[in-house]
Amino acid sequence: MDIDDLLQELDDSQVPGGTRDITDLTQSWIAERSAPEILPFQTALLERLMERIRQQVLEFWYLGFLVFLVFFYCFFRGSL
Repeated sequence: MDIDDLLQELDDSQVPGGTRDITDLTQSWIAERSAPEILPFQTALLERLMERIRQQVLEFWYLGFLVFLVFFYCFFRGSL
């Protein structure tokens, strides 16, 4: 069993969007590596992936800010 067999087994209706994007990215990467010429740029796929990364970065910063607020609150509450 190779990667093509695994990718063909996936049913698009049962796969979440993020997993489908990763599968499409993997498939494009493998196709690009084995193609003798440069293949078309996958603009829509990369835009979706970049948006997911942006959302993860924002969530990371929000979480860090919340931790800072809790620390700040506990620090000054304890000193009053």
